[in-house]
Amino acid sequence: MTNNIGGSAAGLLKRAGGILVIPAICLVISILMCRAYGTVLFKDGLSMSTFFYGLAYLSLVAFAVSVNLHSGRFDFSVSSIIILSSTVVIMLACQGVNSVGLLLLAGLGSGLLGGLISGGLYLTLGLPPMILSLGVALLYEAIAYIAANGSESNSVVTLQPAISNQLKAFIGANGNSPLFLILILAAALAFMVLVFHYTKFGYDYRALQSGQKIAVNTGANERVNALLCYAIAGGLAGLAGFLFGCQIQYTRVSGYLNFGTVPKMFDAFCPLFFAGFVGRFCNKQLAIVVSVVGYEFLQLAFGNMSAVNTTFTSTIYGIINSAILVLFLIYLNNENKVMELVTLKKRRSAQTR
Repeated sequence: MTNNIGGSAAGLLKRAGGILVIPAICLVISILMCRAYGTVLFKDGLSMSTFFYGLAYLSLVAFAVSVNLHSGRFDFSVSSIIILSSTVVIMLACQGVNSVGLLLLAGLGSGLLGGLISGGLYLTLGLPPMILSLGVALLYEAIAYIAANGSESNSVVTLQPAISNQLKAFIGANGNSPLFLILILAAALAFMVLVFHYTKFGYDYRALQSGQKIAVNTGANERVNALLCYAIAGGLAGLAGFLFGCQIQYTRVSGYLNFGTVPKMFDAFCPLFFAGFVGRFCNKQLAIVVSVVGYEFLQLAFGNMSAVNTTFTSTIYGIINSAILVLFLIYLNNENKVMELVTLKKRRSAQTR
């Protein structure tokens, strides 16, 4: 009995260590980098605001990207839905819609609609998802441009300052409480876990990943499942677009034409790769949030370093970000060799003999 309890405790500790190792390493690295530049990681309320906004926003983007990515459908339209939803939210706020709840529903609803249209086109046209999603991205970029009347001057701050303050308070800007960001993230996480692990849709989703033909033969409706995947991804992207609109509060449409939206989804790739490791110790959805926590530590550190030293440019930041991603990919592809090196497993085995 004692051995079983000890084994269970050891297993729990191993799982907890596996879940927390990425954010712990990122936190230590971030603190050391900030110290080297004569600053600290969380220096004021603005740092906390930046961290929690990034955590909620990037988690939603990563969730949206992961839904179709894990099913082998690379969907570029996620980025364009973020921009389209943010444009809808900003334009409505500029027109005097002063309810944050209604603006949130507008962002969510426009995202759901965009996802359903993307999924419907995928099922109807039968084109490869990557090619189709590029076309859909162009379409949504154009719609956002039209919705904003092709103008960059649609500013909530200028036209509706009272509503602007409400939106800033909602996302915890300038040191305000991040409560609503935490609630949105918690609701999104609970939704993802519930839907993908405790429903028939989630069962079919996982079955289609592991064996499409077998899953279809046993009753999984591939077309309905794919459409729901696009709808869920669109809704999550719409929520991310709402948060993005609350942050920038003016339309930025001309710069997002001709695939200008695509880089918005690339921010999620590094956390998703981190989640590939963390997901060995917990479900994918929790792994994504935990990985985003670690990534946001690094993001905050880079921002603080840039603020105190202008030589730390966005170019250097991009190089470091890419290097982190490449190193982690190398680790994932050579994990057994790395673990043998770290634990000296081979040497100890030879000594035992």
